[in-house]
Amino acid sequence: MEIDIQKLIAELCAIPTVSGFEKSAADALDKLALPYFDEAMHTPVGNHIYVKRCGKPGAKKFLLDAHIDEIGFLIRDIVPSVENGGDDTRGFLGFVTVGGVDTRLLPSTQVTVWGKRPIGGVITSTPPHLQKGGDADKLPALEKLYIDTGFTVAELRELAPIGTPVTFTSQITELKNGRIAGKSLDDKSCVAAIIAAAALLNDAELDCDVYALFSAMEETGGTGAVTGTFGLKPDCAIALDVDFARGPDTPRHKSVALGGGPSVSISMATDRAFTGRLVEFAKTKEMKLQTIVEATYTGTNGDHIHLTGEGVPVAVMSIPLRYMHSCAEVIDLADVRMTAELIAAFIREGGAI
Repeated sequence: MEIDIQKLIAELCAIPTVSGFEKSAADALDKLALPYFDEAMHTPVGNHIYVKRCGKPGAKKFLLDAHIDEIGFLIRDIVPSVENGGDDTRGFLGFVTVGGVDTRLLPSTQVTVWGKRPIGGVITSTPPHLQKGGDADKLPALEKLYIDTGFTVAELRELAPIGTPVTFTSQITELKNGRIAGKSLDDKSCVAAIIAAAALLNDAELDCDVYALFSAMEETGGTGAVTGTFGLKPDCAIALDVDFARGPDTPRHKSVALGGGPSVSISMATDRAFTGRLVEFAKTKEMKLQTIVEATYTGTNGDHIHLTGEGVPVAVMSIPLRYMHSCAEVIDLADVRMTAELIAAFIREGGAI
């Protein structure tokens, strides 16, 4: 069974999952994932786990991991628009970043404040006419940026108290030739690839149980991957994340071709034999699989999965992505489809175990 990849990605990206706030995504994820799995589990740290059973006693466990969290912000204070303003004064929200947010892009960016109800906002900026000499050449100081919502101080205290999560505003923009732009494609494009792979396996006879771990807090340290893998004790795993897609300013040896299919990491942090099986399988089936060398670590959950418990054989597959950790990341939908097809074929034909 094939599913509409673009629609699925749009629905996933619309779910607010700032790192540390993934628990609230359970119901929305269940609606999208459970039609292609047999059961769901939700853990205390915010992991969302879906299982496809093969029905065979003593079956081995094959883990597919993609982190569900996204970079974002937390409200740190509420500031009146004029000094000594009262509760009726229009308020501005001070914030801190969560994860590796590129602060160069923040002024004038549209965001959504996920308080008692969603609130639209714009991050403040200083017009060039009012900037002082040299301001245009400096990064904006985070403590001098605020979110403008139009609400009063009193309303903001009620609707968006300190600690409220904030995301970039979700909007998928269609580009030409099957490419799209939007926020949190890192790593929800990979979550979509796993769900799409499960859909392709709907009527397949499997030799292993397949576990999809949509893990929490990758952007802030990998807690979800560690706890999820420890609890599941898989026999092998593929960690899915995004990779730097090649562009005019991207070093060739640190990037892969957008539209060229997923990449696989050759690294000390990944299992060489298991990775080799995946590479050889793709070659035999004439399925696109790029390679990238990451000598000591991959910067993905694969680094944590590999070292959990007694160690898990892990491969790292990545979807090429441009403009990482911004509000307008770009992917090629063909890469997501190719990733899903390769994973599904690898599992269906017994390459995983």
